[in-house]
Amino acid sequence: ALEEIIGKNPRILKSGKQSPEFYKNLWDTISSGQVWRGVFHNKRKDGSLYWDSATIAPVLNQDNKVVNYVAIKEDITARRQADEQLRKLSQAVEQSGSMFIIMDANGLIEYVNPKFTEISGYSLAEALGRAPSSLIRAENDGHVFYEDEWWQAVSTGKTWHGEFRDRSKDGRLFWNSATIAPVRNREGDITNYVESMRDITEQKILQDQLQKQNDYLSILHQITLDLLNRRNLDDLLQVIVERSAVLLDAPFSQLMLEENGVLVVSAVTDNLPSVKGNRVTREEAKL
Repeated sequence: ALEEIIGKNPRILKSGKQSPEFYKNLWDTISSGQVWRGVFHNKRKDGSLYWDSATIAPVLNQDNKVVNYVAIKEDITARRQADEQLRKLSQAVEQSGSMFIIMDANGLIEYVNPKFTEISGYSLAEALGRAPSSLIRAENDGHVFYEDEWWQAVSTGKTWHGEFRDRSKDGRLFWNSATIAPVRNREGDITNYVESMRDITEQKILQDQLQKQNDYLSILHQITLDLLNRRNLDDLLQVIVERSAVLLDAPFSQLMLEENGVLVVSAVTDNLPSVKGNRVTREEAKL
């Protein structure tokens, strides 16, 4: 309160966060008749800290002697806290293990973080002003990205989650799990878009391998069932040929049986009917 501070030295507000040299410079400036401008990191009565932007000017009498000082202060605590949060966010993005892209309102790149450069091979200078679709998307065929699902979502204020198959500067293909979100100003208008991406290439490879293994097991199971349900030898051989072609992802398949030392093509897939019945020796056969 006013009555608590009248007659007190302003040093009661000191927090101990600023050096003696800081205050010496302040005093040397105003005592020589000059105006001082700076920022105080002070302490309230309850012990909490706050920031003041201050201008302190000397008041001179007719003899040009300093008789008073006038200080104009503005509490900038909220601004400093916002700046600190922005600094932390910027540092987190710079050091993140994920890739980050910041786009303008038209979807063109304004910023990429170091991780993006590391994985894609494109520097910030190379990426500026480009659309991600024309820079790294593997399926880029010259189409306008404004038709893409992700743009339709984020341009209407929604957050989009999905996967992209991308291509690095050196031609290497990689998969990204991406989240793209709009950024609004105080008036609620969309000014930017932020895209965060995580490299999931190894995960996709493992998924493909597991899927192939599941396909193999499913086909083998089906072959077993087909064999159990057939008693005719020709039917059994045909089932084995057809299923093996699927299992091996082969364009065709043929099965040979030995008759009197000669290999006879006994079953073939439907796209190779002309070779059925062909006879070859073991030396001629490509086993």
